[in-house]
Amino acid sequence: MREITEAALASYVATASEGSGSLTDSRVAFAFTYLASHFALDLLTEQQVGELMDYIESHPDALS
Repeated sequence: MREITEAALASYVATASEGSGSLTDSRVAFAFTYLASHFALDLLTEQQVGELMDYIESHPDALS
């Protein structure tokens, strides 16, 4: 479990440090780390994470 948490947080830090504006929305940031943890567990593919994040970034209000 620790490795999954570290993977999710490392992905968040790396993406946030690139200046990704969408991660300033806490809902989108949570979704990103949630999806990153599922990717680390091999529950989602990189393509699935990308498609989901594209949708989430385009429709942040869907997370409310």
